[in-house]
Amino acid sequence: MLRAVALAFASLIAFGAPAADDEAQKALKALEGEWKVAKIVTAGEDVGADKIKGMTFTIKGDQLIPSDNPKDSATLKLNPSTKPASIEFKDTHNEISLGIYKLDGDTATFCFTEGKGARPKEFKSAKGTQTVLLELKKASK
Repeated sequence: MLRAVALAFASLIAFGAPAADDEAQKALKALEGEWKVAKIVTAGEDVGADKIKGMTFTIKGDQLIPSDNPKDSATLKLNPSTKPASIEFKDTHNEISLGIYKLDGDTATFCFTEGKGARPKEFKSAKGTQTVLLELKKASK
């Protein structure tokens, strides 16, 4: 009996990770493309439409590439199995920001903590925090 449980557990470990990787790859694929910045709220303050006008990001593979500085890309690591789905951004200096994300049709919403800090639990940026709320709209082809 104990051996059967051990074998079942080993199977879960051996075969569970690829399934999770497949889901993460599907999620990345769904996010691929060019995205226009619709809204940015940082530390509870709306950045304003005039400052984000024309800002875009391209998601290609696991890379988030800003249109204004393509060399300043970030590597994305998604975990769609968490509730809400979680994301890690790793910048060019290997700094990691923890966040959450959701994709609803042509809108992608990310909420993350700049620098070191706890992963947000909800999609909001409150005053006095290092939390950023970023809303993107899929660019038309």
